[in-house]
Amino acid sequence: MVRELHDIAAHRLSGISLMASVVARQTASAPGEARSGALEIRKQSNAIPDDLRRLVGLLRGVGHQDEGVKSLDTLPGLIETARPTGARVDFDPRSDERRDAS
Repeated sequence: MVRELHDIAAHRLSGISLMASVVARQTASAPGEARSGALEIRKQSNAIPDDLRRLVGLLRGVGHQDEGVKSLDTLPGLIETARPTGARVDFDPRSDERRDAS
């Protein structure tokens, strides 16, 4: 669980850091693009707690207030939202036992 939480936060924060570097270079030469980049940084930084809550909610199971991830069936959609950010996402829905038997 800790590894997943770390991966979620680290991925987003790495992207935010990269975007901030680009925005810093664009402020004088391309202020419109810099503003768009700053808005994207805000969006990504606001998404971190949401992503962490969803993962914790999934792990907690029934009764958690966050309805973002209800079951493993919703993971493909969540994964697809991560891919456009450039993240490499591998997902194998089989259990560890079934993967080891392959």
